[in-house]
Amino acid sequence: REMADAHAAGRTGHFLWIPVGMGKTYIVLGYLCHLLRAGRLPRYVVYTLPSSAMASVLAEIQAFGFTTEILVPLKSRAPAPGAPERRGATPQPYTVTLLEHDHLRRCAEGLAAVAADTVFVIDEVHKAMNNSQRTDCALSLSHVTREFVAF
Repeated sequence: REMADAHAAGRTGHFLWIPVGMGKTYIVLGYLCHLLRAGRLPRYVVYTLPSSAMASVLAEIQAFGFTTEILVPLKSRAPAPGAPERRGATPQPYTVTLLEHDHLRRCAEGLAAVAADTVFVIDEVHKAMNNSQRTDCALSLSHVTREFVAF
């Protein structure tokens, strides 16, 4: 509810700090559903996460009824089970696009091109924040996207 109230007040950034296992992913997906029902969900939802969390988060997003894709900017990689994997650097509209933290910098240009109409979700943000190009990309995107959620 706090994110919905903050959104209504014009705040575009949300940072959740809740202990492990308390439902952060569920809270964020509930918020995305709220935006969808209110007609305020942007065309693009980019959900970046560590590769170790891909399968469980993908299943949870699909359980909420969202269409999903896994965006992979690499040509040589085995496909992940459970969602269509697409090679490229630009997300599809009206789809929750999952992207590994490690692939952020390779997709920076494509993500920036749609940033004004994007909710940018950074799962396990502590793993995306260190002195790297990935961190620079994540911080830059969080400043130019319509809205961001980090947890």
